[in-house]
Amino acid sequence: MKLRRREVFSLVFKNCKGQMGIPQLVLGVITIFVFSVIMIFAYKTLSEVNADLQLDDDLQDLTKETTEDLETRFPATFDGLVVFIMVLLWIFVMAIAFFSDTHPIFYALLFFIIVFIMIVGGILSNTWEDITSDSEVSTLATDFPMTNFILGNYLVVVGVIGFSALIGIVLKNRVL
Repeated sequence: MKLRRREVFSLVFKNCKGQMGIPQLVLGVITIFVFSVIMIFAYKTLSEVNADLQLDDDLQDLTKETTEDLETRFPATFDGLVVFIMVLLWIFVMAIAFFSDTHPIFYALLFFIIVFIMIVGGILSNTWEDITSDSEVSTLATDFPMTNFILGNYLVVVGVIGFSALIGIVLKNRVL
C-alpha cells in the first residue's frame, strides 16, 4: 500500500488540530533565550578557568593547548548553533502550521496570539540587552555576533516567524 505525501504528513502531524505551531513557537522562543544566556555564562566560566590553567606551571603544554583551543572554538560553535536552532524552529513552526487543520475563524485569534508572543520576544530582547550590558559580560557577548543580532532583534525575529506561520495557514486554506 503506497501512501501519498499528504497522508504521510497527516500521520506524522495527526495531533496538530487547531494548534497551528503556537505552543512550539513559545517553547522555542523561551528555550533559545535560556540557552543563549547559559551559553554566555558558560563561556565566561570557561574563559576564567582557561586563564587559571594557563598560569599553572604543573600542567602539561598539551592540556593548556587543548583548553585554549576549546575557548577559541566555543563562541563560533555555539553562535552557529543558536542560528541553526532558530532556523529549525522556523521550519518546524511552518510545517506544523501548514499541516494543522484550522478553521478560518481562528485567524484573528492567531493574530492576537502572535502579537502576544512578539511582546514576550520584546521583553526577552530587553532582558538580553540588560544582561549583555554588564561590563563583565559585554566583552564576552561581542564574541557571539549572530546571537547578539538575533536576541537584540528578537521582537522582529519572532514576528517574522509567527506571521510567516499565519501566512502559511492562510495560503494553505486558499490553495488546497
